[in-house]
Amino acid sequence: MKISLAWLKEFIDLEVSRPELLARLTGIGLICEEWTETPDGDTVFDIETYANRPDTLGHLGIAREISVLMGTPLKERIHPVVELPAKTAELVEVQVLDEDLCPRYTGYVVKGVKIGPSPDGIRKKIEAMGLKPINNVVDAGNVVLFATGHPVHMFDLAKVEGPRVVVRRAKKGETLRTLDGKDRTLGPDMLVIADARRPVALAGVIGGEESGIKNSTADVFIESAVFDPASIRRTRKALEIQTDASYRFERGADIGFAPEAAAMSASLLCSFGGRVSRDLIDIYPKPRKPKEVVLRSRRPADLLGVAVPDKFIQKTLIELGFS
Repeated sequence: MKISLAWLKEFIDLEVSRPELLARLTGIGLICEEWTETPDGDTVFDIETYANRPDTLGHLGIAREISVLMGTPLKERIHPVVELPAKTAELVEVQVLDEDLCPRYTGYVVKGVKIGPSPDGIRKKIEAMGLKPINNVVDAGNVVLFATGHPVHMFDLAKVEGPRVVVRRAKKGETLRTLDGKDRTLGPDMLVIADARRPVALAGVIGGEESGIKNSTADVFIESAVFDPASIRRTRKALEIQTDASYRFERGADIGFAPEAAAMSASLLCSFGGRVSRDLIDIYPKPRKPKEVVLRSRRPADLLGVAVPDKFIQKTLIELGFS
């Protein structure tokens, strides 16, 4: 995972040398053996991540680890918007037919967005991640993904017939031209995002070409959802395609974070002249109950061979966000 030092500082105040920071990260298993200096003075670390740590696939997750490590609080996250008088549900109908493959689906509509090149701040973030900027709306979606580890997708609302968004399994023989320009034949075990007539995206993997953001786009539907990891993996393998979104969904997205990822996306689009609908669409039929994990105080010592004081364990877990 590429991590920009300048970007990290948007989440946490960092007054530490690069060697010390790398040494401290290595001490908690976030190993970085390579880094690069960018022309504008930023440092981009290439941090080794693990399949059971999807929380480290974004700058926020790494900042959270550093926050506990350094005893420095995370900065408050604020997502200001300019609102429309209309509610989201008045502008687009959303229906989830396969709750088992999509346990939570949230979204906003943003109208009046001015499509164009990204501002310098967004462009630098995209380039730091090794990507080429495309346009401000597409880049904003990528900024949310790399900032938080939670993928979002932007649809041209005018190209979503209805406008109606339906999360369902594909029908046998359905096809979709994806954003990479390839025509793909879909199978009934694949989850799609469809409109009133046909699929417009492969859920959690890649968008469709027709509903993608173009220079003519004015109104955008923001999707921030959670999809079943096994379903994403099967679809990705069957179609031989891997994206930054599928990589994260395969490892498990935070079901509680979807609304904030949608809010962050809406705030970015408002900075491009858009206005966001009121009242987030949030289809979450079976809210997850908080999990209780029992940790016996002697267990860390049994595993590590080193005594770990109870107070340290409690302090660390609380600072990481556990109650």
